[in-house]
Amino acid sequence: MKSGQRQSAERGTEAPAEAQFGDDEAKGVRAKAALAESQARLELATSAAGMGIWDWDLRTNAFLYSARARQICGLPAEGEITYEMVRAATHPEDFPRTSAQAKRAIDPAIRSKEPYEYRILLPNREIRWVLAYGEAQFERCEDGEKAVRYVGTLQDITERRLLDEQHVQLAQRLKLALDAGRMAVWELDIEADALVGSPDLNRLFGLPEHGNPDLATLRKLYYPGERERVAERGRQALERDDRYIELEYRIVRPDGKVCWLGLRCELQQDADGRPIRAVGVVSDVTERKAAELRDTVLAELTTRIRKLDDPEEISFAAAEVLGRALGVSRAGYGTIDKAAETITIARDWNAPGVTTLAGVLHFRDYGSYIEDLKRGETVVFADAEQDPRTRETADALRAISAQAAVNMPVTEQGGLVALLYLNHEKPRVWTDDELALIREVAEHTRTTVERRRVERDLRQLTVELEQRVEAALAERSLLAELVESTDALVQVLDLDFRWLALNKAAAAEFERVFGVRPKVGASMLDLLEHLPEHRQAVKDAWGRALAGDPYTATQEFGELDRRFYEMKFNILRNRAGERIGAFQFVYDVTDRLNNERRLAHTEEALRQAQKTEALGQLTGGVAHDFNNLLTPIVGGLDMLQRRITADERTHKILSGALAAAERAQTLVQRLLAFARRQPLQPTAIDVARLIESMRELIASTSGPQVKLHLQLGNDLPPARADANQLEMALLNLAVNARDAMPDGGHLTVSAGLAEIAAGEAEDLTPGRYIRVVVTDTGVGMDELTLRKAIEPFFSTKGVGRGTGLGLSMVHGLAAQLGGALRLESQTGKGTEVNLFLPVTQVEGTTRVVAEAPVSPGAGTILLADDEELVRASTAEMLRELGFEVVEVTSADEALRRIDAGFLPNLVVTDHLMPGMTGAELARILRRRRPELPVLIISGYANMDGLAPEMTRLTKPFRQSDLARSLAALTGADPQ
Repeated sequence: MKSGQRQSAERGTEAPAEAQFGDDEAKGVRAKAALAESQARLELATSAAGMGIWDWDLRTNAFLYSARARQICGLPAEGEITYEMVRAATHPEDFPRTSAQAKRAIDPAIRSKEPYEYRILLPNREIRWVLAYGEAQFERCEDGEKAVRYVGTLQDITERRLLDEQHVQLAQRLKLALDAGRMAVWELDIEADALVGSPDLNRLFGLPEHGNPDLATLRKLYYPGERERVAERGRQALERDDRYIELEYRIVRPDGKVCWLGLRCELQQDADGRPIRAVGVVSDVTERKAAELRDTVLAELTTRIRKLDDPEEISFAAAEVLGRALGVSRAGYGTIDKAAETITIARDWNAPGVTTLAGVLHFRDYGSYIEDLKRGETVVFADAEQDPRTRETADALRAISAQAAVNMPVTEQGGLVALLYLNHEKPRVWTDDELALIREVAEHTRTTVERRRVERDLRQLTVELEQRVEAALAERSLLAELVESTDALVQVLDLDFRWLALNKAAAAEFERVFGVRPKVGASMLDLLEHLPEHRQAVKDAWGRALAGDPYTATQEFGELDRRFYEMKFNILRNRAGERIGAFQFVYDVTDRLNNERRLAHTEEALRQAQKTEALGQLTGGVAHDFNNLLTPIVGGLDMLQRRITADERTHKILSGALAAAERAQTLVQRLLAFARRQPLQPTAIDVARLIESMRELIASTSGPQVKLHLQLGNDLPPARADANQLEMALLNLAVNARDAMPDGGHLTVSAGLAEIAAGEAEDLTPGRYIRVVVTDTGVGMDELTLRKAIEPFFSTKGVGRGTGLGLSMVHGLAAQLGGALRLESQTGKGTEVNLFLPVTQVEGTTRVVAEAPVSPGAGTILLADDEELVRASTAEMLRELGFEVVEVTSADEALRRIDAGFLPNLVVTDHLMPGMTGAELARILRRRRPELPVLIISGYANMDGLAPEMTRLTKPFRQSDLARSLAALTGADPQ
C-alpha cells in the first residue's frame, strides 16, 4: 500500500490521492513519501552498521539526528535538538577541534570531507569515542556558493579505541621487558636474505640506532670462528628437523668490544620443508658468560691446587686451567731476570700441536715490550703484525704460536719477579672480562705459592724449634718432671703464638675446653680457627705478655662447660736478654670463685634475715603500743559517728579522722607482713574461686581505663594461704598496676599450677605451687628500681601517694606462707608479678566476704586489759551492745575472780599483759571451764603461744568488728 493510500485508510476512506488532490500535489505527496521511505531504509541500514545520521540545516540552524545518532551522543530520544545540546554532548577538550573541522567542511574554498575522531561526554559522565564523516551541500548565491546543509554519519568506536590503547600499552610493556632483558626481536627472510629487527637490535650489535641492520655488516662482526659454528648449528637443526634453535656466540662490535649474544629462534618452512623464514630474539649475555667462566675457572683452580705443595706444580696447574678455559694455544709461568731481560720457563701448558717454550728466552727477540713489563704494566696485543712493539718481530712470534698474547707481570715488594703469559697462534681480541680473570688467577696463584713457601719455611722452622726445645728440655729433665707433676697449667709460646713447651695438664685442659689437642710447634691461633671468639680472647691475653707486659688476670673460657682461670704471665728471654716469647702458669679457680659467690650470697641472705628479724622485733613492739593507742581512737570515733546527729560537716570530719586511723592500722599491718610477724590464719584456699569473686572489686579499683583479664586454670588444687591477707595482697598489686598505667592499659590476673624441681629455685623448696601472676602494660621499672621494689618504704609514687609497703607486704606474706614473690619488668614494657603459694592436701575453700550486722548482746562479760584507755573503750562498746561488763586489769585477776565463783557468759582478754598472757588464761579456762568462751584481743606483739584455733580480734577495731567476733565465738545468729 502506498503512503497516500495508507493515510486514506487511516481516515476510513479508499479514495485515491488523485481524487483528493491535483496531479502536481499528488506527485509531491508521492515524492515526500518516497523520500521518507528512503530515509527510513537508510536509517535502518546505518543502524544495522552501528552508525547514526545527522543533518544540520545551516539556513535554519535546525538539527536532525537519527535514533542511533541520538543514542550515541546521549541526546533525548524525542524532541528538538539544538546547537547547545550538540555542543554539550561534545567533550570540552575536543570541541575546538570538531568546530574547526566543521568550518573547514562548510568553507566553499576547502570543502573538507576528512573523517575525524572525537569524544562524546554522556549525561552520566561516561566518555565514548566516535568517528564522524561529514559533507556539506552548497547552493549558488549572489556571492558565489554557500553551504546550506552539513550532513554526515557517526559511528561508536569506543571499543576499537580501547583495543588500540591496549595494543599500545602492550607494545610499551613488551619494549620495557626487552630493554630490561637487553633483548631485541628480529625476523630473517631466508630466501630474500633480508633482516628486519627492533631498534634494540642495532644497540646490541653496537650499530647506529636507526634503520635495519645490513646482514653483510652483521656477518662481519662475528668473532673469529663463531660464524662457522653458528652455521653448523643451523645445518644440524635442519637435519634433525628441529624448528627451534638456541645457542650463544661471540661478536666483535665496531668499537672493538667482544660480547656474547644469546640467540633463540624458530625456523619456518615451506610445503617442501625448505626454511623460508626465521623469527626470534637475541640478548646480551656477556656478563653472565663472564661470571660463569670466572666461577668455573676459580672453582677448578681451587680444586687442583688444594693438595699441591710445590710452587712449580701450582703455577702449571693455574696455567693449564686458564689456558683450557680461554681456548688459547699456550699458557704458562716464568721467572724474570730483569738485568738479563730473560724469562726462564720450567714448564708450560700447550694446546694439541703447539710446542712448549720450556727453557730461557730473551724478550728482545720478540719485541720491545720488556720495557712495559719492567714498569709493572700488563702487555696485551691482539695481532703481532699490528702492534708497534711487535711489528718487526711478528714472524718470530708466529713461529712460537704467539701472534696474539697477554703478558701479565707478577711483582713482589715492588719488583718484577715472574710472568704469567697466554699465547694464541692466530689474531685474537682479548676482552676486559678475560683480562680481569687472568689478573685474578695470577694474583690467586701468587698468593698460594707464597703461602706454600711460608708454610714450608715454617715447617722447617718448627722442626728446628722442636729440636732446640728437645735439647733444652733434655738439659732440664728434672725441671720438666716438676712442671709435669704440678697441678698448674704451664705453657710457653714464642712471639708468633707457637708452643715452645707445655705440660700434660695444660694440654689436657686445652683439649677439654677447646676440643683440639695442642702440641709443641703448633700455632695456638691456627688451632683455634674454628672458635673465633675464643681465638680473639686468647690472642688478646697472650698478645699483652708477648709484647713485654707481665701481668696476672682471671678470665672465663669454654663452650658448654665454661670455667674461670687465673693466668700469671711472664716474659721469656734468651741468654742474651732478648725477648723471645712468654710463659704462663694457669690455675682453675672456678670452684673457688663459686664458693666465694655462694659465701657472699649467704652473707647477704644472713644480713637480710638479720635486718628482717630486727625490723620484726621493732615492728612487734611498735605495733603493740601503736595499736593500743589506735584502739580507743578508732572505737571512740566509731561511737561518736553513730551517736552524734550533728550537721554533715561534723560527720565528714569524724569520717576523715576514722579513715586516717584505719590507714595507720593498715600501715602497721603492712610492716608486720614485711617482717613476717603478722598473725595468719592459713587455710586451704581455692585461689581461682577467690580471684573470680574479686573480679568486680579489682575492676572498680583499677578504674574504667584499665581492661581486666582473668585467666584461671581449671581444677587447681587448694593453696595454703590466709584469705584476708591474700585478698589484701591482690588489691595492692592491682593498685600498683593501675598507678603504672595512667593512660589506661591491660591488667591480667592468672592462676595456674607450677612444679619446682630440686635446685631450680633457692627461695622455694621443691614441690607444687599455685602460681598467681599479675601483669600490667604500664610504664615498667628499670633495673635499679626493680632491685629496690620490695624494700620497705621505697616508692616511686611521690610524697603522699604511697607508703612503699605494698610490695613489701606481699613479699612478707609469701615468705611467711612458705612461698615466694618474683618481679620481672622492663621500662616501657610493663611489669609481671609472680606470687608462689604452696599447695595443700586439704580440700579448698573460698572466703565469702559478708558484713555481719551488729546485734544486741545478752549476759555478762569479764574484760581483762592492762591498758586503761583500751579497756574503757572496749567496755563502752560492749555495754552499748547490751552486755554487762566487769573490768579487771590483768589475766591473773580475771582467773582469781572466776576461781572465787564469778561465772561470766564470756571472757574478753588482751593477749600481752604483765604476768599471765591472754593465751595462757584461755588455755587454763579451756581445761577448767571448757564451756566458757574466750575472745583474745591482740596488738600483734609476740604471738608465740597463740594457737590458730583460738578466736582472736586484732587491734584497733570498731564496734561492728567486736560484735562479729563475739557472734562467731558463741555461734549466735548475727540476726
